[in-house]
Amino acid sequence: MPSLEPLLCVNLFVCRPGRSTTRALISVQHKWLRTLDNKGSVRALFFDSKKTFDIVNHNILFTKVKNFDVSRC
Repeated sequence: MPSLEPLLCVNLFVCRPGRSTTRALISVQHKWLRTLDNKGSVRALFFDSKKTFDIVNHNILFTKVKNFDVSRC
């Protein structure tokens, strides 16, 4: 995982040390409140993605990970 860390988006909270759904919610709430304080508007869309990896072609996924030159694990 450390070799992938520089490649990951800062807003990715899944499967990372020190990150959690709680931290994700705090982060998004902070952004929303800052936007509202600046007279902006906020829209949100929520969806359940727990079955996402059931439809991912794992061969393609592994090929993409290999291209990141990650140590074999």
